[in-house]
Amino acid sequence: MRIINQKGNEIVNFDRITEIIANENEIVITDNIYKNYGETIGVYKTEERASEVLEEIARKLDDADIVNLMENLQIALHDPKFEGSLASTYRMPKE
Repeated sequence: MRIINQKGNEIVNFDRITEIIANENEIVITDNIYKNYGETIGVYKTEERASEVLEEIARKLDDADIVNLMENLQIALHDPKFEGSLASTYRMPKE
């Protein structure tokens, strides 16, 4: 899965993300390269809204896992050369 940040100017590949945190009113990610720094990918008016967005991301991840599994199985049945994984995208809400 990919996540497009709130500003819409960066795509983050979820394969590299090790944590997604609702830190007060921000959504922060860390990856396996810059573990100690983190990067804010969304800022919201309230802590509650940041928590809601984190829940949305979790649901999208669950949905993406199921969809990818089903689509990969369908493709694999019809295309023996298929070697990849289909990816979906989550766009961080503006508000």
